[in-house]
Amino acid sequence: MTNLLPLINSKLTPEMQGILYFVSSQASQTSEQIYCAGGFVRDLLLHKESRKVNLIVAGSAVDFARQLTTVFPCKLTVCERFGTATLILSKGFVFDMVTARKEFNPFAGVKKSSSEQDLLKNDLFQRDFTVDTLACSLNRDTFGEVYDYFGGLADLKNETLRVLYRLSFAENPLRILRLIRFEQILNFSIEDETNRLLHQAIANNILSKASKESLSQEIRLFFQDFSSVKILLRLVELNLFKQLFPRINLNGELLNRLNCLEEILERMEKGKTFRQKDCFLLFLCLLFSDLSEHDFHFLCHFMRLKRNERFIISTILKKKFDFQKEDGCLTLVNTFFQEKISPY
Repeated sequence: MTNLLPLINSKLTPEMQGILYFVSSQASQTSEQIYCAGGFVRDLLLHKESRKVNLIVAGSAVDFARQLTTVFPCKLTVCERFGTATLILSKGFVFDMVTARKEFNPFAGVKKSSSEQDLLKNDLFQRDFTVDTLACSLNRDTFGEVYDYFGGLADLKNETLRVLYRLSFAENPLRILRLIRFEQILNFSIEDETNRLLHQAIANNILSKASKESLSQEIRLFFQDFSSVKILLRLVELNLFKQLFPRINLNGELLNRLNCLEEILERMEKGKTFRQKDCFLLFLCLLFSDLSEHDFHFLCHFMRLKRNERFIISTILKKKFDFQKEDGCLTLVNTFFQEKISPY
């Protein structure tokens, strides 16, 4: 069985190592079975550290999170109904904790059972893609061991994105956008059957079944990893751009502006001079720059932008930046941060 202990000790910062070991220690005191899963495990296997950790608790995630708050200085948010909790620590560490799901999923190939391993397998089956179904034990006797029920390790090695079952997009249309985002961010290829299901879902207009609010949350993620232009072009290729950004003409001139902005922000990110959430508004300033006032208000409502976000974009656009000049995007960025008009 693959064990991540060497990577935990070599690729994670001492702070993250200490947190994981402490969580493991606390779990052993309460006899909770606990696993980290999803993007954190995927990124660690790709030799990258993520400060957002998804924990699966075979017990009560809410109770365990409350226990951690007695020793961790953090902000706690819980949802008793769904058995979830979020711990926000200092320096950007975030722990999303879920109680291992007990509901039976007929597609998972797990018999109705309350065993911890079956609960873990059933919970992992709810993930979007196989590369996110990997779990790593934080339990004392098995610390670092990887659980791979659905071929995630092989797909990660082959740089392949694969859904877990044929009705995946129908069950959650947002997976269409997540697949496109991961494809571009990770530079992975889409497995043939998954690609067929993707095009079938697009042809059947599955994405229209998602709420505007949930689409808004997914779209924001497009602008946080310096692959925004690639994602937008992929949306155009799949005939999804106009569905998500109606009335915006993604022509060559606008693409040049977006590429310029992305390069500026990537250089700034190396100096940690801004928060990545600011990228969303800066990109929208460019995407909205040629819209009429009527279309601007339509898009703000269509994308479910918050009131302060609308105000910030409107304030920026009223300055009438000359994007025909080479330094137009740089002026936009400098003005945005100099005036500190960030909603976050």
